[in-house]
Amino acid sequence: LEGPVHRPTDDLTELESQVLIEYGKMGASDSEKKYFLETLYTDYKNMVNQGIDQKIEILNGSLLAHSLL
Repeated sequence: LEGPVHRPTDDLTELESQVLIEYGKMGASDSEKKYFLETLYTDYKNMVNQGIDQKIEILNGSLLAHSLL
């Protein structure tokens, strides 16, 4: 899950399998796998959105400072 945000992907099912293997969850029940993947995706999405929000705040601050000049 580390690395560039934008990268070519094959199949979502393949990526999910890779993550489950990496985290030792392949033997879990289907409902446990689903919950794990949903939680992981939600955390990742929130992290990305937080980064976007921070960039917007920086841009807004820069625009405000520029308009005061």
